[in-house]
Amino acid sequence: MQRERGLHPALVQGLGNLYGYASDAGGRHGLVGEPNADRAIAEFCLHQCAAAIMFFARLYGVEVAEGQSAE
Repeated sequence: MQRERGLHPALVQGLGNLYGYASDAGGRHGLVGEPNADRAIAEFCLHQCAAAIMFFARLYGVEVAEGQSAE
């Protein structure tokens, strides 16, 4: 995707770092018991991932309507 769509290397690295951070912080994998991720961190990661999904969808010409289900 980086070559195909000309994504800047810093953007690709940043997304990879967010994915790695969410994994290391314990917020990306299911677990039993009390969560070990801070709510603010979890919300931040979720919002960033949602923004990335919308960005990539639009990058490939998919129309995205915010606040509506994909039904």
